[in-house]
Formats: sequence, structure tokens, C-alpha cells
Amino acid sequence: MKKRDNNRERGKKPAFDVNRFALLAASMALINFLTSMLVNFLKLPIFLDTWATSLGVVIGGVWVGVAGGVLYNFLMALLTSWGPSSWVWGFCSAAVALVTWLFWKNGWFDLRKPLKLLVAGLGVGLVTAVTGFGVQVVFFGGHATNHPVAVVYNAFLNWTGNNLLASFLEQVAINIVDKPVSVFIAAGVAFLIMTKKEEGKTGGKMRNARRGD
Repeated sequence: MKKRDNNRERGKKPAFDVNRFALLAASMALINFLTSMLVNFLKLPIFLDTWATSLGVVIGGVWVGVAGGVLYNFLMALLTSWGPSSWVWGFCSAAVALVTWLFWKNGWFDLRKPLKLLVAGLGVGLVTAVTGFGVQVVFFGGHATNHPVAVVYNAFLNWTGNNLLASFLEQVAINIVDKPVSVFIAAGVAFLIMTKKEEGKTGGKMRNARRGD
């Protein structure tokens, strides 16, 4: 009976750890926030503020990524010049988390498979571009906000003379570069974390084996 009970225990899903979830989500939000501050300081025409969202998915699950990404946008809305309305960009962060999860679940979010990882980054970029275009049209009338990426929007606006087309092209042009870079950063950090974790497990087993001798 004991053996059967033990097998049942092994088959159970681990209990949901609220503290771990909250800590991971808050950490990912803070990392995104600090990255965004650095990008804004350097006046770069990209975001790089979703790599920790993707990292959160890999190390904590899809809902850690979604929660961390949405929380980050609320922080930006409350604490920066982006303004209160900028919380709506949380839809883009949620999209990043969900698409990252799909690629990670299917084994494409792996630093050891650079071509697949590049495709994953481009996939995340395209979905984010479409989501961002929708947000920009619905909440901002198709116009770019005050972020340095407005330079890209203005260039397309001067070229096309159409604010909606300029908005769509801006989203595609930026995210097709921004998201693959962010995905590679996230995959690299995740690889380092997993490697350290495995080294810790191996070291623990070796120590236990020595004690047994």
C-alpha cells in the first residue's frame, strides 16, 4: 500500500506556490523596467523591454510571463513620462508571453538551436507588431507615442503620407529587430540559469555520494 501511495504522490502536480509566482513576476517586471530606463537614456529607437517577459515564461511558466509583462506596463504608466494611458501596452507584453510559451513548449526557444530561436524571435516580433498596431490605432489614433521609436514612425509618415500605414510599418520594422534580440537575450540568460541549476544538482549528488562512502 505504501508503495502505491508513493506512486500516487509522485503523480501529483506540485502545489501552486503563490510567493514564488509573485516574486518571479515582480522580478521580471523590475528587470524590464530597468532595461527600459537604460534604452530611454540611450535614446535607442527600439524597446528591449520584453526580454524578461520571455525569460519569466521559460523559468516560471506562461502566467509568470504574462503577469510580469503586464505589471511592467503599469509601472511605466505610474512612474514614467509614458503617462497613465500607457498601461494598454500590457496587451503587447501578454502577446509576447503567449507566443514565447508556444515556441518554448515546442522546443524552439533554445540557445543551442540558433536558427529555430531566430524564427521564434521573428514570430514573437510579428505577433507583437500586429498587437501593437491594434493598440496604437484603438487607443492612440494610429499615432506613435513619445518614445524614441517615434522617429521611425515619422520617417514612414513622411514617406507614405498615411498615419495608419506609417503606424503599421513602424511596428513591423521595430519589432522585427527588437524581438529577436530580446529573445536571444532571454534564451541566453535562461541557459545560464539552467546550467547553474544542473551544476548545483550534480554537485549535490556528488557530495551525497561521498558521504555515503
